[in-house]
Amino acid sequence: MSSFQDLNLPTMMDTSDHDLVSDFFTPLLSNSVLYDRGVGFFSSGWLRINCSGMVAFANNGGRARWVTSPILDEADWEALEAGNRARSDPALHQVLEQNITNLARTLERDTLSALAWMVADGIITFKLALPYEKLRQGDFHDKFGVFTDAQGNQVSFNGSYNDSGYSAYRFHCFVLVLCIPHLIEGFLQLVGFARHLHGVELIDHDSRLW
Repeated sequence: MSSFQDLNLPTMMDTSDHDLVSDFFTPLLSNSVLYDRGVGFFSSGWLRINCSGMVAFANNGGRARWVTSPILDEADWEALEAGNRARSDPALHQVLEQNITNLARTLERDTLSALAWMVADGIITFKLALPYEKLRQGDFHDKFGVFTDAQGNQVSFNGSYNDSGYSAYRFHCFVLVLCIPHLIEGFLQLVGFARHLHGVELIDHDSRLW
């Protein structure tokens, strides 16, 4: 695992000129110990196409935290539910663990089982965001994220990219990349990271974003 300081990242990347999986997510996940992500749409397909980076991230002892809208595929919802139940059910946790003999292979071939196990093992946690008050007819639509390496260096990004299995290849999407500490701090304050989200209720025991 290297430091982010060893990476040479451009300040903007898009799906027309870059492969965001291999050029952006894989090198950052592979060198991260923490990944915080707020996104309007998530599907397990994102884990499948990012299996290489997620395996390295898990091997780093990494922990990822997602805040997303509750617009989930039924199968993804069931996998998240199974993973959450397994946190307090040792027998179910053991069953999920037995299905994971090789995380990389499972992420590619049985992504839902891998998702459930990663939730059960605490590698990934999810909170679902529901807009309220004047936003109650809408959806949580933010798209931002922060990677942190073992030395505490951070890379943050925002843009139009959703976490699905096809955003990287079917749509024109972009990410703006920030690597300068004082800019990252300002960005986090701007989007409300680690703070209350105005007009958004989180489906969890804790009303804070994290």
